Amino acid sequence: MTTVEPPANFPRAHLAHLESIGLVVLVRLQPELEYLFRHALVHAAAYSSLVKADRRRLHQAAGEALERLAPGGAPAAATLPILAHHFAEAGDQARALRYATLAGQAAAAGYANAEAIHHFTRAIDLARAPGGAPEPVAALYLQRGRVYELSAQDAAALANYAELEAWAVAGGHRRALLAALNARATIYVRPSAAANPALGRALAEQALGLARELGDPAGEARALWNLLQQASAQGQIGLALAHGDQALALTRAHDLRELQAYVLTDLVKVLFQAEQGERAIAVLAEAAGLWRELGTLNMLADNLSTASMISAMAGRYPAALAHSAEAAQIAHQIGNLWNQAYALYMVGTIHFEHGEFDAALAVGARAEQLARQAGFAEGENQALFDQAMIYGYLGDLPRALALVEQGRARLIELGGVASVWAPLELIVPMLYLWNSRPAAAQAAFALCQPCQDPAELARQFVLTQAVVAQIRVRLALRAGDAAAALTQAEAGAAALRRSNVHLFLPDTILLAAQAQRAAGDLAAAQVTLAAARAEALEIGSRRAGWEIEAERARLAAQRGDLAEAQAAHAAARATLDDLFAQLADPGLQAVFRRRSIVRAVLLARPDSYPEIQHDPPDA
Repeated sequence: MTTVEPPANFPRAHLAHLESIGLVVLVRLQPELEYLFRHALVHAAAYSSLVKADRRRLHQAAGEALERLAPGGAPAAATLPILAHHFAEAGDQARALRYATLAGQAAAAGYANAEAIHHFTRAIDLARAPGGAPEPVAALYLQRGRVYELSAQDAAALANYAELEAWAVAGGHRRALLAALNARATIYVRPSAAANPALGRALAEQALGLARELGDPAGEARALWNLLQQASAQGQIGLALAHGDQALALTRAHDLRELQAYVLTDLVKVLFQAEQGERAIAVLAEAAGLWRELGTLNMLADNLSTASMISAMAGRYPAALAHSAEAAQIAHQIGNLWNQAYALYMVGTIHFEHGEFDAALAVGARAEQLARQAGFAEGENQALFDQAMIYGYLGDLPRALALVEQGRARLIELGGVASVWAPLELIVPMLYLWNSRPAAAQAAFALCQPCQDPAELARQFVLTQAVVAQIRVRLALRAGDAAAALTQAEAGAAALRRSNVHLFLPDTILLAAQAQRAAGDLAAAQVTLAAARAEALEIGSRRAGWEIEAERARLAAQRGDLAEAQAAHAAARATLDDLFAQLADPGLQAVFRRRSIVRAVLLARPDSYPEIQHDPPDA
C-alpha cells in the first residue's frame, strides 16, 4: 500500500467516503493526516487522473521535501533513485541528472552492477535529451562501460564505447572521442575473449596522437598504458617497458594516482620477463598500496592474485595461497567473475607440487568454469593447461590430450589469440614423454610453433620457456646426446634463477644430473642431484621430491653405495604411497601406478636399482 498525505484543504467528508468504500485506510491523525491506498492500482488510477501540470508540481514538491529531510543535505543511497525519479517527472532535468548519476555511482561502489547500469543509462538519456547537459555525457558513458567490464560484459562495454565515439564525432567533442578510443583499446589489448591486439594497437596509437595534439596528459598516459599491454602480450618486452616508463612518468608528474596504479600493475609481468625481479616486486607493492588507498577492490583483488602468482613461481607456496585466499574473498564480495578466476590462477599448480592431485584437478575445473564465464581467455588456457598437465603426469594420456583439443577448439571459437594459447600447445610433447612415447613427443615438438620459432618463444613467459627447455633435454637424453642435454638443462636452470622462479626448478636441475650421469660423470651428477633435492625440500615439492629420490637410488647403486640406494628408494616409495592416497579415483590411481618410473620404484629390488629411470623407454 502507498502512503499519502491529503492536501490541507481536501474536504474531510470526501476522505471519509473514500475510507468507507475501502479505497484508503487512515494511518494517523497527528501531526498530520496520513492515509494508505489499499492497492497500487488505486494509487495508479488516482495518479493518472491528475493533469500533467499537477503531476509535475507534486513530483517537484516530493523531491524537494526529500532533499530537506536528508541529514546534512546528503540523501541516503536508497533515496537517490527516488529523487531522480521525482525530479525527472517534474521536468527538473538538472537535478534528475545529478541524482541519477549519484545513484549509479552508489550502486557501482557497492558492486550492484545491474542497478548501476540502469541508473547510468537513465543519466545518459537525461544528459543527451533536448535541454540536457552535454558536459557529463562522456564521464557517464565511461562509468557505465566500466561497470559492464566488471560484469564480464565486454561486448556490451564495446557497444557502449562505440556509442560514445559516435556521439563525440557527431558533436565535435574531441576529448570525449579520445576517451572512447582509449576505452575501446583497453578491452582489445588485454587477454580476453574480445582480444584483438592489432585493432587495440591501432586505436591506442590514434588516441596517443590525439592526446598529444590536445595536450591531455591523462589521455596520453592512458594510450601509453594500452600500448604497454599490447606490446607485453606480443612479447615485445623492451617496447613494453619503454611505454610503461613513459606512462608512469606522466602519471607521477600530474598526480594521476588511479592510472598510475594501473600502469604499475601491468609493469609487473613485463619486469619479470625482463629479468628485473626485484623492481617487479617493489612495483607490485607500490600498486597494492595505491589500490588500498583508493579503495578499488577489483584491482586490489587483481593485485593480490598477481602477488599469489609471483609467490607461487618463487616457490613461496604458503604466501601464494594466502594472497589467493584474500583475492578470492574480495572477488566473491564484489561479484567479479574475472577476479574469482584469476585468484585461482596458480592454486592448482601449488596443489600439484604438493602432490595433492584431487585438489589440484578440482581447482583446475573450477578455474576453467569461472574464466570461461568471465571471458578470461588466458585464465581459461591456464586452467586447461593445469588439468592436462596433471592428467598427463598421472598417466591418463587420453584425457590430457582431450583437454588440449578442447583448448584448440576454443582458440578457433575465439577467432585467434594464438599467443595466449601457445602454452597449452607446447605441453603436448611433455605429455608424450611422461607416458613413454618419445617418437610421438618428437613429432609433436616438431609441429609446435612456439617450440620451434625463437621469436614466438621469446613472447612467452619464463615458465613456458622452461617447459620447452625441459622437453629439449628429455629428447636429447633419448637420443643419447648427453652433452646437448646438459647444455640445455643448465641454460634452463640459469634462466629460472635469473627470474627468481623456483617452480619446476628442481625438475630442471634433476635433468642436468641425469645428463651428467649419462655422460659418465657420476661425481658431478651426485653434487647436482643434491642441489635438486635441496631445492625440492626448500619449496615443498613432493611431486618432484620422489622422482629425485628415485634418481638418487639409481645413481648411488651405480656408484656402489647400496646403503644410500636403499635409503633413497625407501624415501621415494614412502612419498609415492602418500601420493596414491591423494587420488580418490581408482582409475587414476591405477594408470599412475602403471607409469614406467612409478612401476620401477614399486617393483625395485636391491639388485635392480640401476634400472630405476626417470624417463624410461617405451614399455
